[in-house]
Amino acid sequence: MDTSKTYIKMCDCSLIQEQWEPKEGDWGFWKLNGDIDIIDYDDCYHKRENGIEGYIWLPRQDQIQEMMGFGIPSLKVICGYCCAEEMAKFIKSKSCTLPIGTTPEQLWLSLYIHTSHQLIWKGNKWIKEA
Repeated sequence: MDTSKTYIKMCDCSLIQEQWEPKEGDWGFWKLNGDIDIIDYDDCYHKRENGIEGYIWLPRQDQIQEMMGFGIPSLKVICGYCCAEEMAKFIKSKSCTLPIGTTPEQLWLSLYIHTSHQLIWKGNKWIKEA
């Protein structure tokens, strides 16, 4: 699981955070103290009832794939190939602006944001693709 500063910045946007429906086991970053945390039942309840201010959800690779529609259990075998094919096309394209050594979470998040919102990651923010 990627908990790097880059991934935290990539996730700290409304396009990702507004999709979060807290579940036990989700990963997140507390802005207040800089802690990385795995959410528990109490945090889930509090978020659902009141929101969690200052908390950045860090989606796992499987959660990003679910956002892309590849997470339906009955389709995982078929979509496994589709996911790999989509990722290979994305990495070869000019839209993939991430450096070599990028984590799988960063790649999948970039692919998701690019395909759903036509944005690319440019160092420290999402921008419209030129």
